Amino acid sequence: MKKYNTLKLFICILIATFAVMGCGGGDDLTKYTKIVTFKSAEKAPRDFDSWSFFWQSPTSDSDSKLEYVVLNPDGKIYIQKSFSGSGMTTPGVRNRLDFKKDYAGGDPKLFLRKEVNFSFRAQKGDIVFDQNGLYYFKFFKGGFEGTEVAVMDAVSDQVKKPTR
Repeated sequence: MKKYNTLKLFICILIATFAVMGCGGGDDLTKYTKIVTFKSAEKAPRDFDSWSFFWQSPTSDSDSKLEYVVLNPDGKIYIQKSFSGSGMTTPGVRNRLDFKKDYAGGDPKLFLRKEVNFSFRAQKGDIVFDQNGLYYFKFFKGGFEGTEVAVMDAVSDQVKKPTR
């Protein structure tokens, strides 16, 4: 009987812990004041081993904490990185972020024939992207210097026109 009560107590503590802390793997979106997501206009190609996202730095509050995040198709974080205080925070600067296996994020094959969602988040203030900026994805086979497999626009609610 005593073992049963101990097990019951352990299970209750475990349930209470998950209720307070969450089950893990989630992302607390309430800490962000603004999220802007760029989505690939089409599904990623069938065969590629690396990809790049091209974008122009947004205007944001000078003391804002900025980050970018890419989610796997299953909703888990592929990569999340802060870029506050870097050259990427100067409005209008053109940037390129590269992703390949064992480099950043993990295996790009997770995105084969899936949409890619690339989000920018601010923990304070606003993020405003230039309507005339260039925002697009490139997919490669044989690394970044290999064959260009596909180029596609990155679409967003904030940037209303095709960008290439």
